[in-house]
Amino acid sequence: MKFAFFNPAEIKPAHFVLSCSLSVFLFLFVFVFAVHRPLVLGTAKKYLDHKVKYLQKHANKTKIIILGGSNARFSHRAEVIEAETGFHCVNMGVTANFNVDTIYYQIEPFLKKGDIILAPIEYASYLLDKQGVYSSDEGPLFVAYNRSFLKKFELSRQLHAYFNFDFDFLFRGVGEMVLGFFGFQRRFSLDTMNENGDETGHNDEKARDYVEFIKTLPKLEIRSADLGEETYGFLLIEKVLRFAREKGILVIGSNPTTFDDSGIPFEVLDRIEKLYVRNGHNFVSLQNKSLYPRAYFFDTRYHLREQFQIEHSKELIQEIKRTYPLIFQ
Repeated sequence: MKFAFFNPAEIKPAHFVLSCSLSVFLFLFVFVFAVHRPLVLGTAKKYLDHKVKYLQKHANKTKIIILGGSNARFSHRAEVIEAETGFHCVNMGVTANFNVDTIYYQIEPFLKKGDIILAPIEYASYLLDKQGVYSSDEGPLFVAYNRSFLKKFELSRQLHAYFNFDFDFLFRGVGEMVLGFFGFQRRFSLDTMNENGDETGHNDEKARDYVEFIKTLPKLEIRSADLGEETYGFLLIEKVLRFAREKGILVIGSNPTTFDDSGIPFEVLDRIEKLYVRNGHNFVSLQNKSLYPRAYFFDTRYHLREQFQIEHSKELIQEIKRTYPLIFQ
């Protein structure tokens, strides 16, 4: 009995090119037009639209923008800062899986000279390598909902966004589309977000479900060697600081909130603070370095419960007023 084996030499170049082209077309059709993630990325897009709407409303007024990931959203309260300063304030925090420059590009059209950016950026964002930046959730989000926005990035990052899909995304996407069809809702949505873009309602009662989970989370450990000044995430944040300075925007960096048993060396904190200062901006640090007992947190190491979100925001803005008294005059 004879068996026919695959012989690459018998493949005609035209057939090979056609097969590759069809494969790429099918890939892009599935992930660009057919499958998306409405519960995770779709909700994030709604968050961004909600926050940008507030910026549009107050574009011609002096304002404060909180820039960061979900730490900004859960642990900082723009509503409180607005009341304490008299400046309009919006919380642009969505998720740490969006890069800092992406959020800056969202707010840039509405910035005016004299605006202030408060930046309690998660430590992980400073530590990202190039692959981590390119593989973030923002790529699939903009491919699905706003492809023109990708033009703001370099070509290699745009291409990575279009091809940053796998079977895991396919399964999750199909699952979310089915759940969305039947009306499934996530724990948090626009219904739990106030006009200023703050997360609300993450109170002690709701936190009971996560008390044991919070206890089991490992300590946040950062080695001094992990944060070099050539780290891609570090350089990305520095680029944003330069953009802001050129536009006449003051950035005030601060420590993100996390557990008080974290291992964060002084060298790391000092390196982050100097990043802001050498680029012509300010940095404010509370006496406790924004480190709190685990009992203060909601469902992750970066999300304070609502009571402490409000208290932390009041303490932070009062410290900014004490350190830089002329800013809000």
